[in-house]
Amino acid sequence: MITIIEYIVDSPDSDQSVLDTTNIPLFHGLSVLSYDLCEMIAEQVRAQFADIYVRRPLKPRENPELIDVLRISHVAVRGERGPMLAAIEDPDRLHYSLRTALGTLHQGDHRASLFPGPGAQAKALVFDFDEQGTAGIQGQRLVMEQLDTASADGDYWLLLSVEDLANPRSDLASLPHVKVDLNQWSFIVGSTRIALSLQAWIRRQAERGHRSFSELRNPYSHMFAQLAKNEFADLDRVSVYWTADLVPRILESEPKELDRLLKHVLVVFEDRRVRRVVTSGRVLKIRSDDMVLYVTVSQLGRVLNLSLGERRPQADLSVYLDRMPVTTSQVAAALEKLP
Repeated sequence: MITIIEYIVDSPDSDQSVLDTTNIPLFHGLSVLSYDLCEMIAEQVRAQFADIYVRRPLKPRENPELIDVLRISHVAVRGERGPMLAAIEDPDRLHYSLRTALGTLHQGDHRASLFPGPGAQAKALVFDFDEQGTAGIQGQRLVMEQLDTASADGDYWLLLSVEDLANPRSDLASLPHVKVDLNQWSFIVGSTRIALSLQAWIRRQAERGHRSFSELRNPYSHMFAQLAKNEFADLDRVSVYWTADLVPRILESEPKELDRLLKHVLVVFEDRRVRRVVTSGRVLKIRSDDMVLYVTVSQLGRVLNLSLGERRPQADLSVYLDRMPVTTSQVAAALEKLP
């Protein structure tokens, strides 16, 4: 199994990097699942339970891939009252932590640690949210593991343990595990909802005969709240373009085709190393099945450009000089005088 960043192929002779996401699985409904678990935890904390233990069966309509691909039937969360009480004081941080843990299932290496091949030993994933972090349950540890044996019906459970980082309950010395580097990740909460919104905007504008649209940053935009952080902190606008030959497909195909591509884009953007490929000035070509999208940033990182079908033309200085013949002639005259 390989990580998302290892799918990227750089072309040394061009400014383009290619990322084929076709074989990267998509797991929908992770944010909804995390929210439900948070609410169940809050109920037990309010009920003064000494130890917290909640479990939630997965629903085929919400989490089809977790059920069909990984054969997970339930997700459970446990923890002593002290760490759980501290965690639930800021539900958004707890939700982010649970979503962070579940989101690592998109990564081939982490997924293989939890669900190895036949005869191999499963390893837990450990997430340490230290006091310096800006997201997650600060001062807490989250341990996600596959339960030792599959249930009677052949399906698996995921168990997430919330622990005090200063006084953890799990003995990592005796627990096969992998520590997840949280500095490499910036998880996008509600990526399914964002992908659906983008898809709806594209279809609506295509119906009106347009071939592009832009969304400006505003304080109430969930998409910008999730995208505009870390490497994309200066983002003010998202612009989407598509070619004329794609219009029939956009309007006539199943919405899930475009949704799959956009969801793949958001999933790979959770890996901060992928974001850095774009912010370094390279063009990132993302392929999902037979659909292609080109990603660039412009205006000093303030605009994120998504171009369906073909690269968005990049104007150089000569394009602007052509509109100013007097200035162009002055530049030419000055160049002739150079030694």
